[in-house]
Amino acid sequence: MKPLVIGLSDLQEDAIKVKLGSTTANGDHVVRAGQQIVVDGHENPTTGYQLMWEAQGSAAAAVKLIDSSYKLDSHLIGAGGIHTFLFEVDETANSGDSFELMWNNARSWEKPEGGFFAEPSDAVAFTIA
Repeated sequence: MKPLVIGLSDLQEDAIKVKLGSTTANGDHVVRAGQQIVVDGHENPTTGYQLMWEAQGSAAAAVKLIDSSYKLDSHLIGAGGIHTFLFEVDETANSGDSFELMWNNARSWEKPEGGFFAEPSDAVAFTIA
């Protein structure tokens, strides 16, 4: 996977940063149209497990994936790492609308009954300001 094109100095100063599996993933985040969202999560693609996401809710269509990158935790064979996703909420978002980023760490060929997001491992809620 290619490195994240946007460096830390290029991220918006007020970008919302979320780490899956931590307290930053809890609660309802307030986001405005044009604002960036950075999501970090652990995955181990050497075992087939990869983070999958889906936006749900009234403002789901306004959420755009801009870029993503993967960085190994170590140089050991089979080691996992951190996958970073950069999203942006486009200008079609309306104040008061909301969306959730649903996450699951799964193998794409082992689709569970009800789909990947019937029981997500993480769900991060956002409301448009």
